[in-house]
Amino acid sequence: MIIWQSEDKNTRIDALTRLVPKKRFELMTLGHICREYDNTFSTVELEAGYRPDRHFRSFFLYCEGKRLAGELFIFLPDRSHAEITVIVDPYRRRNGIFTRLVAAAKEELDKYGIEEIYFVAEPDCAAANEVREHMGAECGYSEMMMELSAEKTGDGLVQSGSGQSAGGEEDVAGRPAGGEEGYTVRFDDGEEGYTVRFDDGEEGFEAILENVPDKKEIGHVLVSLFENTAFISHVEIREDLRGRGLGKMLVGAAVARIFENGHDTVRLQVRSDNTAAAALYEKLGFRTVSKLDYITAGK
Repeated sequence: MIIWQSEDKNTRIDALTRLVPKKRFELMTLGHICREYDNTFSTVELEAGYRPDRHFRSFFLYCEGKRLAGELFIFLPDRSHAEITVIVDPYRRRNGIFTRLVAAAKEELDKYGIEEIYFVAEPDCAAANEVREHMGAECGYSEMMMELSAEKTGDGLVQSGSGQSAGGEEDVAGRPAGGEEGYTVRFDDGEEGYTVRFDDGEEGFEAILENVPDKKEIGHVLVSLFENTAFISHVEIREDLRGRGLGKMLVGAAVARIFENGHDTVRLQVRSDNTAAAALYEKLGFRTVSKLDYITAGK
């Protein structure tokens, strides 16, 4: 039997209190078992935070009798393609569970006109490599999974409520802006002033970088909040303003607010070939904890 959870029943994977306690416990237990068996790093909460279509069914559970045998998670970075992570009980593999879960997901994706699919897997996962070989699929690209904990921050972070740059940033000096403390910070780079504004949503917030004179948006970052962990995605700075430290300040301001809200871990993913972005995150204290392959499944 295949069960799926709709957006109106469960807003994010890592907040599964809306599932019955037994099902939530089974879901987390199976993830732990697979992580230990395959020696992998769980990617479930990373793939659950941002969906452009709020009514999209977000994940599937496969039940064999009354016992959970598999999970499939869908992440939509945009409306053109989907990323899928599949977890199957190690002791019930090779019984068609993976195939049935993927078929159900593809049927749902077809309703939204999404045909391009990537399977997300860690390169050292033997089970994922076996499936990849069976499908004749190829790795489209790879990403690094990076993590920052509250006690291991680097320079460039905005201190709580102050707008000041932690770590003595030389080329970008910060100072408080008007409005509620901790919600708006301002930076000057010697040429122009910039403000980071926070817009709150149901599942997190968006940090928006604006220039002071006309308040035009020149950058943004999305933050999804889970129980103790936040996930950063869609970091963008206007192309003609890159290389001036603004991306570092924008992400630093978002991270500072995450820690203010009581979350102790921040995670993000960056393409392995994007060395500039990886260097920026490393300066803020992020470290690489795993690598993910995005396996093309065709259209």
